[in-house]
Amino acid sequence: MSIQLIITLCILVFLVVMLLTNKLPYGVSAMICCVLFVLFGILDLQTAFSGLSSSTTLMIAPMIVVASALGNPAGSGHLRHYHYPFPADGSDRMYFRYASVSADSG
Repeated sequence: MSIQLIITLCILVFLVVMLLTNKLPYGVSAMICCVLFVLFGILDLQTAFSGLSSSTTLMIAPMIVVASALGNPAGSGHLRHYHYPFPADGSDRMYFRYASVSADSG
């Protein structure tokens, strides 16, 4: 095994541990790994950060923001107040799950 392979595996293990333990935000963990790849000479700067400008990344990032806003209990309170009188016992979450499942099933 070459030294670059060992360094790459160590960086990826670091990333997996950081993502599973949530010690750092996801973006910070990913940026640290990209910088480490560049510092150790495994990737050049352009290759390490080229995924940030891809159309897939630019499409998925706003979807994550919307999904986290819908999953936020405080956000469901705003929906309850303005759109539909959901019960106060939290059953609005079940309504959102049912609506998303029924929309997916056609």
